[in-house]
Amino acid sequence: MKLKIINAISDNHICQLMALYQEGWRSQKRTEEDVKKMISKTDFIFAVTDFEEKILYGFSRVLSDHVYYAFIMDLS
Repeated sequence: MKLKIINAISDNHICQLMALYQEGWRSQKRTEEDVKKMISKTDFIFAVTDFEEKILYGFSRVLSDHVYYAFIMDLS
């Protein structure tokens, strides 16, 4: 299986991301509306999908000041 790293996720992936969030105790109560807003405000997104980008296997996001600091968050 070929995997691909992408830097944006589609609406198709939101459902899959919500399923990933259900596996973590910190993220179980997140709503789809909040997650969409969170993604729109995130500096960098890294997601792992199959090569055709149909299945989301992993997700993380980075918040940064674009000069010195970056914080990796939501490793799923």
